[in-house]
Amino acid sequence: MEPGAREQDLLHRARAEDVLHWQHHRRPISAATLRERLHVSAGTARTLVTQLRSDTHTKIEETAGGRRH
Repeated sequence: MEPGAREQDLLHRARAEDVLHWQHHRRPISAATLRERLHVSAGTARTLVTQLRSDTHTKIEETAGGRRH
């Protein structure tokens, strides 16, 4: 698997884990939990969590911006 494809796969899996975690605990997944579930390094888990949070904030801002008239 190419490095870019592996990163996209990890991000996709991280998003899925975050959704499942939210459904069970009503809070975002932590880097430590993501590390355990995906079997990745702490640095990779922190990077994935940062990307997940960035994606979430972007979606919230887009939604809020779309509601202003």
